[in-house]
Amino acid sequence: MESGTSYYTFDTSLDWLLGQAREQAVGGRDVLVLTRRPRRWLERRHDLAGIDTVHFKVDKTMRDTNNLSPENVGRVFTHIKSFLDAHHQPLVVFDGVELVAFYNGFNFFIKLLYTINDVVWASGGSVVFLIDPTTFHRRELHIIQKELVELRNPKSEVTIEHAVDE
Repeated sequence: MESGTSYYTFDTSLDWLLGQAREQAVGGRDVLVLTRRPRRWLERRHDLAGIDTVHFKVDKTMRDTNNLSPENVGRVFTHIKSFLDAHHQPLVVFDGVELVAFYNGFNFFIKLLYTINDVVWASGGSVVFLIDPTTFHRRELHIIQKELVELRNPKSEVTIEHAVDE
């Protein structure tokens, strides 16, 4: 993965992407995973040594540093920006994109994506958005494709063709 680049992958499984993140961590990059899945669940399936995780929980009043509410776009952005600014060539894996879009609407989500993309470019880091195309309309996926670089899982058969018809 190139520094200063934001990626998307159309996939419904976090497993392949966590394997890629693990390779990046072994190669010396600092890695943060924002996910819907609790760390203990991930640890049963993956070696997370050297990988920070933050779990999305639906709770606007949450102040725990290991949890974020998908409803609070400002805190999500601040957490990502702080990580990108604090590390040399960091990598952020963003699983749970559909939660952010669901709770805030696609327009808010795409504004967040644009803003994160600008920070990634300026910081020299990388972000990968795990996109489940079955949760977005085709028009929305085309906007995402226009802004980000595809990181394709060679074993996944999930494509934009799986998008929701409008």
